[in-house]
Amino acid sequence: MTIQIEVGGIVLDVVKKDIKNVHLSVNPPEGHVRISAPDRMSTETIRIFAISKLDDCISQTADSISATAPRTVTTVCTNSPTRSKPELALS
Repeated sequence: MTIQIEVGGIVLDVVKKDIKNVHLSVNPPEGHVRISAPDRMSTETIRIFAISKLDDCISQTADSISATAPRTVTTVCTNSPTRSKPELALS
C-alpha cells in the first residue's frame, strides 16, 4: 500500500510492506523522499518518524539536487617533483 504525506513542505511517498524496520531514502536526481514502513505501523507514527528526520531529509534533498548541477572540471598540473599526479579542481 502506497500513500503520500507532506511534512515540512516535503512530499513523502510511504510504502507499507511486510518488513520489520522503517527505511528512509532520498533518491536522486530530484531528491525524491521515500519511506518504507511495516504494515502494522500507523500513519501518525510514520509522520512522527518523518518529522524527527526532517533536517536530514532537507539536507539530503539539497545535496541530491546540487549533485546533478553541471560542474566545470579543471585539471591543475604542477611541475613539482613531489607531485606525480595532476590535481582536479571542481567548481
